[in-house]
Amino acid sequence: MREFSGAATCSELQKEAAVVWTSFPDEPSLHSRSRWQEGLERLAAEFCLIPPTLQIAETSEEDWLEGWKQFFSPVTIGKRLVVRPPWVTPEGWGGRRQVVIQPGLAFGTGLHATTKMCLEFLAEVISGGERILDVGAGSGVLSIAACKLGAQIAVAVDNDPLTLRECQRNCDENGVADSVVMVEGSLLGPVRGRGSTLLTTLSTSKGWDLLVCNIDETCCREVARSAGRYLVAEGGLILAGFTIEKEMGVRSAMAEGGFRLAGRRQDGPWLCFFGRASVGL
Repeated sequence: MREFSGAATCSELQKEAAVVWTSFPDEPSLHSRSRWQEGLERLAAEFCLIPPTLQIAETSEEDWLEGWKQFFSPVTIGKRLVVRPPWVTPEGWGGRRQVVIQPGLAFGTGLHATTKMCLEFLAEVISGGERILDVGAGSGVLSIAACKLGAQIAVAVDNDPLTLRECQRNCDENGVADSVVMVEGSLLGPVRGRGSTLLTTLSTSKGWDLLVCNIDETCCREVARSAGRYLVAEGGLILAGFTIEKEMGVRSAMAEGGFRLAGRRQDGPWLCFFGRASVGL
């Protein structure tokens, strides 16, 4: 569902069925509903599941956030990080850096497998002082976590102004507003708004140490092919948002872009790759 809404999702088991719910900022048109239903049916067919039923109801943002409280529990990432909602006590996490995320209308609470695997790679590879480019930033959880782990700066790129508003709120909540710069636009197209000059400057100077993209298989392939022009020699690339059926396509794009696969994680059908750029790329 996050591919359709771009927002956070939650799932629960009800007898023999699974219910996945998410939010949309506006009432969708009949055309959008039809497109989403077709997409869900294709996804169900891919995993040999019974075709799902799409149901849409109007709710307030307050009700949406209250509903999240029964599902959003803290997520620990190794010994270095914990992602928690603001209503959970900050004590008792063994010295882990805490990332506080208010579940809202932007994707990225740490609950989804793709986000969790990206966080695990960040916790492994960030040692301090890195410059991070976060493509499709959503709630900003990856940019915030990177800075909490010691990154010097993270630039959060997203094409949705509503999402960037959520990202700003979370950055303020975590005290990293001075370290995370938000850019409205796309890495693969024109950028505008706050931070666009910085992004343009660093893209020509190969100034990034690590690029993270957690969107979908198509975006991961496109980013993998072009990421080399943004990264320092032997810079890192984290890709997520695709399933095991799409693995070879993403691997191929990484090779085309001059990256070698240095790490692979799997959680259910979802994969996350860590790649290293070839020297002199």
